[in-house]
Amino acid sequence: MSERIIEIKPLKGWSLPEWRKMIQYRDLFVQLARREIVVKYKQTVLGPLWVVIQPLALTVILTLVVGRMVDARQDHNGYLFFYAALIPWNYFSQTVQSVGGLFISNLHLFSKVYFPRLVVPVAMAGANLIGLAINGLLLILTALLVAQDAVSPRLALLPVAFAWAAVVVLAIGLLIACTTARYRDLSIATPFLLQILFFASPILYPLEKLDPALREVIAVCNPMTLVIETTRFAITGRISMSGLEIAAAAALTALLLLGALVVFQRVERTVIDTV
Repeated sequence: MSERIIEIKPLKGWSLPEWRKMIQYRDLFVQLARREIVVKYKQTVLGPLWVVIQPLALTVILTLVVGRMVDARQDHNGYLFFYAALIPWNYFSQTVQSVGGLFISNLHLFSKVYFPRLVVPVAMAGANLIGLAINGLLLILTALLVAQDAVSPRLALLPVAFAWAAVVVLAIGLLIACTTARYRDLSIATPFLLQILFFASPILYPLEKLDPALREVIAVCNPMTLVIETTRFAITGRISMSGLEIAAAAALTALLLLGALVVFQRVERTVIDTV
């Protein structure tokens, strides 16, 4: 009986990841996602409750202080206005930093065992989606209590917004990871860049109150704007983006993810030699 030999060869040129291999390593995905959750809250008193505490506390502060200045309280049910934006933003900012440093933090793993490297960032994004889903349920309950509104069919858009948030995280996180593998400066600059993006996102202010030219740039070019506006629409029924802007923003993010996957597939072949 002849022995079966499996030969592993790197892909050549620019190409997309092999999704068939990703499916084959689904058990590894589950283990990595579980590790991400356990390590994050290990030796903490409140554990996963921090997922809820952080956006809730910041929402209260913004509602009491910033809400009065931008009239979000009067026009948009201030508490829901901020809460619906902070939930996806917290997921985005925390996960992007984790995905952005994946080559550095997982060097010991990448240098010893073969598996599709894309499993790691997907597991990071997937693990943090659990906390996002918990906050989403709390957001719905809060909307029912604060707004005293009946359950609306538009709430079905909430999972769509959260899934799109994961797409944005992978698109930006993978590009940061590929750049950080060669230039460590970006790992230091990432928190600063996220602060800039925070103020460039319609979190503290209604999108429609901006100058029309600036509003259009933020609506189309900032991938988190569509996530935030969709989340707010699912809860409050109000959205500040036109159909054309939504289509343009979605297409731009999809192209960004496609480019990130191609670049990641290229960089992962030689990343062990450069990190």
